[in-house]
Amino acid sequence: MFFRGKDEIKDLVSSCVQSYQAGDKNALDSIYEELSQFCRKVISKTRGKYINPDDEEAGMISNVILDAVDKYDVDRGPFMVYLGQAVRNRTVDELRKEKRSPAVTVSYDNLSPGFEENYFEDIIDDIARKQEIQEFERLLAGFALNFGDLVNISPRHTKTREQALRAAWLIAQDSELSSYLINKGTLPQKHLEEKFNLNRSLLERYRKYIIAVVLIHIYDFGYLKPYVLPAHRRDNNGSN
Repeated sequence: MFFRGKDEIKDLVSSCVQSYQAGDKNALDSIYEELSQFCRKVISKTRGKYINPDDEEAGMISNVILDAVDKYDVDRGPFMVYLGQAVRNRTVDELRKEKRSPAVTVSYDNLSPGFEENYFEDIIDDIARKQEIQEFERLLAGFALNFGDLVNISPRHTKTREQALRAAWLIAQDSELSSYLINKGTLPQKHLEEKFNLNRSLLERYRKYIIAVVLIHIYDFGYLKPYVLPAHRRDNNGSN
């Protein structure tokens, strides 16, 4: 079966969007189903569950597509990236209303035959990764931290890093301790020393690193975990 490559997809989408903006209101007909399925993929991946066309969560797709086409200009980058960001932002807003966190991985159906699957997967992953990093940066700023700090504060020795990671995991899995961290803006050091017999000097020296890892756990930043957590700890959800 013939599949369009990413360059052909971009050209086709760009041509249809330009024609629509020029007044041809039927210009999206040839690609609307693919755009709709792409949007469902973004929603599915963001929510962490498969979304059917008739599901309530898919009800926003038509409005988001038309709004994106109306507002889009070439200076915003590729249209599919712009559309994907619009859908993800709307979905994240809905999740926040539901007081849920965005997900990262999910299994879902393929796009219609003729469209290169990996191209759309790469777009979705790139959007989610960038927005996850932006959200992490925002959270770090609340603790007077930034990405530059993480390079300098990460433990160099494996044993020390494992101890700091354990401290972060213990906080993230304890609602009382994690609430203390989020509300007070500092580690629940006394509780950690007394309840888990953690070393005070470790907690003080690697406070910033531990806080950063706790945030990654609490907000389930799936794209950031591989850069921070050892593989065996990720595979076992940090329980080892």
